[in-house]
Amino acid sequence: MPSPPKPTRRSCYCNIYPRWMAREKAWGWRPAIKVKGALVWGKTFATQAEAFRASQAMRETREEVESRPLAAQAMTIADAFEETIQRLLDEDGSEVTARGYRTRFRIWSDFIDPEALVAQVTADDVRALIRSRRTRDKLGANGIRQDLRVLHRVLAVGGFPPDRNPARKRTKSDPHGVDWPEEKQPDRPFFTMRQIAKAEASIRESGNPAAEFHADLIVFLAVTGLRSFELSRLRQGDVEFDTERGGGAIRVQGKRGGVRRVAFHEQDAPIVRRLLGRAVDGPIIAPSSLSTILKRWSKKLDLPGFSARALRRTFATDMADGSDLRTIQSQLGHSQLTTTQKYLGEQPELARAAAERRSQRLRSEGEASA
Repeated sequence: MPSPPKPTRRSCYCNIYPRWMAREKAWGWRPAIKVKGALVWGKTFATQAEAFRASQAMRETREEVESRPLAAQAMTIADAFEETIQRLLDEDGSEVTARGYRTRFRIWSDFIDPEALVAQVTADDVRALIRSRRTRDKLGANGIRQDLRVLHRVLAVGGFPPDRNPARKRTKSDPHGVDWPEEKQPDRPFFTMRQIAKAEASIRESGNPAAEFHADLIVFLAVTGLRSFELSRLRQGDVEFDTERGGGAIRVQGKRGGVRRVAFHEQDAPIVRRLLGRAVDGPIIAPSSLSTILKRWSKKLDLPGFSARALRRTFATDMADGSDLRTIQSQLGHSQLTTTQKYLGEQPELARAAAERRSQRLRSEGEASA
């Protein structure tokens, strides 16, 4: 992002501020006036002259603006949404998240007028939006909750205080809110290494011309836990082989520029070498092609949910037998430990072994004290 421009040295421009326009990828100018001790922002313009004329119009209507409650600022829903996107990017949010916000806003425009004032939105409008999303778009509980989170943030940016936000959650103490659906935990399938070994053997014996390559991909993802896009970024210079002890480490470029080192065993080194042979002039495989391959083998091998995400959970769950959570977190490249915990599948045998160890320690301590 280039440095912000400086305003022309004229007193009349003192209430105009530079603002980065993410969609246009250029700096613009935004007027503001102070109402009741708070800045009321106007629309962003490409030139200072346009922003100055807008600030004059805002100054002329100051009395009208001051007579309204703070939530009823002269800001349309579209302007509040653009401000929300800008704040998201200012807080180091990703462009992917911003694109998701814009997609939701385009869908909302079928039910809520983007040019309407933020103050005109009521809880009934939010409930109508939820009903429409359920019936027309067949949106589930988690999708509706995400809609409500984004809409709540947009209305808050538009000036609604928390206790008057139309998208706030309904509680016993606040019955005028909106009923948020209960969050449903998604299915998180994972496979044991025994299942992966059987799948590998079946694929290699299938006679498919690309069977060896497909089997190598599945084993590689299960023993490294890489994401599909991380696999596509992998190049020969990112892998270090340990000639003395065998095996090696992979330098993985993860989300938001994060880099981690994932170790692999010497028995898996031949698979790593074969896959790296395909990364000379381009990616080993595109994420979309990998998804297609795994879906086809999911049907042929009768393994529902067979995907790169499931293989990543397989890697995490297998590491849980003998590794602490911090090690698993670093190998998966998670910034939050709670995300790592969601990746771990249930292993009853590990829980039984832990219960046995606790019982043995308890009895040994009791016998020692006696």
